[in-house]
Amino acid sequence: MELNILVRGQSNALVMMSADDFAGANALVSEVQRLLGFDGVNDRVNLIYGQEGTSAATVHWGVSLMEDWLQPVGGDWTKGWQVSWMEQAMLNLVGSLPATQRDDPTAVLWLHSEHDSMRPDLTAEMWMSAVRYDAGLLRDALGQSADTVPYHFVSAHPFPLASDTGHQIIRAAMETLAADPGFNGQIAARALDINADWDDADGNSSTRDYGGRHISDSDALLIAHRAAQSIAESWAAYAKAGSPVASAGGNIDDLGPLVVAVHRIGPASLQIDVRHDSAAGFLPLDADAASGLGWSVQMADGSSAPVTQLRILDGDSLRLDFGTALSEAGGTLHYGWGYGRLAAPGTPGQGNAIYDDQGLPIWTPAQGVAFEGSSPVPPLTEGEALAYIASYSDLANFFGTDTGSAKLHYTTFGKAEGRHISFNGLDYVGSHADLFAAFGADPTAGARHWIEMGRFEGRTMTFDCLDYVASYEDLIQAFGTDQSAALNHWMTQGRIEGRSTSFNALEYIASYDDLTLAFGVNADAGAIHWILNGRPEERSISFDALEYIASHPDLIPWAGLDSRSGVRHWLEYGRFEGRVRDGFDATQYLANYADLQQAFGQDHHAARVHYIEYGFREGRTDDPTWG
Repeated sequence: MELNILVRGQSNALVMMSADDFAGANALVSEVQRLLGFDGVNDRVNLIYGQEGTSAATVHWGVSLMEDWLQPVGGDWTKGWQVSWMEQAMLNLVGSLPATQRDDPTAVLWLHSEHDSMRPDLTAEMWMSAVRYDAGLLRDALGQSADTVPYHFVSAHPFPLASDTGHQIIRAAMETLAADPGFNGQIAARALDINADWDDADGNSSTRDYGGRHISDSDALLIAHRAAQSIAESWAAYAKAGSPVASAGGNIDDLGPLVVAVHRIGPASLQIDVRHDSAAGFLPLDADAASGLGWSVQMADGSSAPVTQLRILDGDSLRLDFGTALSEAGGTLHYGWGYGRLAAPGTPGQGNAIYDDQGLPIWTPAQGVAFEGSSPVPPLTEGEALAYIASYSDLANFFGTDTGSAKLHYTTFGKAEGRHISFNGLDYVGSHADLFAAFGADPTAGARHWIEMGRFEGRTMTFDCLDYVASYEDLIQAFGTDQSAALNHWMTQGRIEGRSTSFNALEYIASYDDLTLAFGVNADAGAIHWILNGRPEERSISFDALEYIASHPDLIPWAGLDSRSGVRHWLEYGRFEGRVRDGFDATQYLANYADLQQAFGQDHHAARVHYIEYGFREGRTDDPTWG
């Protein structure tokens, strides 16, 4: 198997390929081959690359796409483009290749944005029009289509001669083409964290002049490594068994963490939520990243605020603090807007980004990520305030039953921090007969008791009003979503009748992507949906928490047979980590062991329980090749 990488661009593409005795070119090819499991002999990646000064070149120094490679027809790009001699030189090189090589799938690595981003008349439409024309010519020269000739763009890297707007226009245009399945393009690398110290600006070769026009040898290796991941993933269909790409199911970490949502969590703070590609969290921050370097807000009313610090909250969220309060208007958050090099003037940039645990930098789309303006937070009632305190151990420890302070905390901080009421006083009372005898169906009394005594007594909640109703058709018909009626029935009749709760709202939510997106871990919302909508829609529960736990050995010591912990893990973490819901093969597990077949027959539930409780520690497996 042979594949091609065609590298094109201007001076920085030349530096990336040829600097330090072609270190970047060698790194690019060897890393793609490693990721695909190619040996470089029987299966290999070929580089299509020609430097300026020849009649067959893919790279030229100090040139622009829309003037030196292509020229607008009659000076008006809306009328089309025509080939200039540089474009023809690249097409000549492609035409000179053996026919068998031209037939091989070819990835185009595009490092070509610098001089075009200097144009005062630049628009995204103009640039995309030129790139589409270029792609058509190149694909025709290869005798291939977009399907087998993807374009991998190095997102417009910091170039000091270009305007901020020019950088953003080309980044946005690249992302637009990458989102067009008919074009077949993608962002191969983001490189805001470069040193850019190739040039000797001060004439003193003993010093490093950071932030220049050209990337350095080490920048070339950084970009080549990131681009290799993108190219290798696009060639997943050709990956050899056992290779990193094949072992990852064709999805390695080539995108990095994308900012998907921004929320206010205080007058001068934002929470940033990211979606990882194939990573599980962040690397520790260096001092520059922790200072909030690279982040900026553009408020709808034109105001802004200085960033003071950034902190990691958890595996997929960050907190950004500002020196002054943000205005009441909504706004847009950017990372590396415009020139965007992640460094103070005259200092290096490598290592200054926020990286996932695979080493790829965080990014925001070119248009930024919008967040809403602040709005009045409705005050809590007395009962809601107690339930709010009971929902969080830190609030219970700090406020006790001081509802006035709890109300103030919620409106000032809690709502913005994403806190919500999760404690259900009726469920708590229903879990303890003595509390029902004392309080009846009084959720406020239940919350107060838990804060003052129940938590210290080690009491827990084992009853859920809505899950109880959802478990029985007659209760659904009688009570609907009336939790007080459900509690009274349970305490006065249900227990005596031997009823139990079989419905699990979180497993119901986890069984459907639309419910997962809508409700998350809001179990009450899930149960209400089932009672009012899910039953008429003939929905059912397919998610099995024990199946999920058994599918992931790292969860077994933590969750054990606790189904609720298992389903909450999937809703809060597992789905974002790309974990499968049903990777444990109970049939095969039983087939592997005669003693289990004799004990359980084909009882898959019993098999899952056994594996979690005993089999995992005993070294048993569901691997079909066992034995």
